[in-house]
Amino acid sequence: MPGTARTFAAAHEFLKATKILKHQSPEGAALTLEAFWQAVALTLPEAWATPRRYVLTKGIGVYALTRIAADIYLEDRGAHRVSDTRSFASALSDFVGLIDWSNEGALKGYGGLGGVKAAVEFLRETRHRTKYRVIRG
Repeated sequence: MPGTARTFAAAHEFLKATKILKHQSPEGAALTLEAFWQAVALTLPEAWATPRRYVLTKGIGVYALTRIAADIYLEDRGAHRVSDTRSFASALSDFVGLIDWSNEGALKGYGGLGGVKAAVEFLRETRHRTKYRVIRG
């Protein structure tokens, strides 16, 4: 997981959104977030390996992806599934490859709280479209 003050703020938002501490220890919650970021590294290896060229580990990427982590965690919990690296990677692999994470990509120019909200909605919409895509024969 990226290690900045923004990361800790994003993690705090994850804790609030999921209420994970009602069901897990702080250590368990930390392991869940670590599993998510391991899944990000697995599903977007180039962007993870060269962070200066991608928004993935910059403020907007960290905040937006951590909110997606909360969405996935809540879905898993609702379905009585464990959120681990494998489940996060499975959920991410459905849509993250469709997004241009480069500094010149779809999230370019997103900034501040309003930008985070817009980026989260963009990611959620992209994820939703891939979940319910109709395949034509």
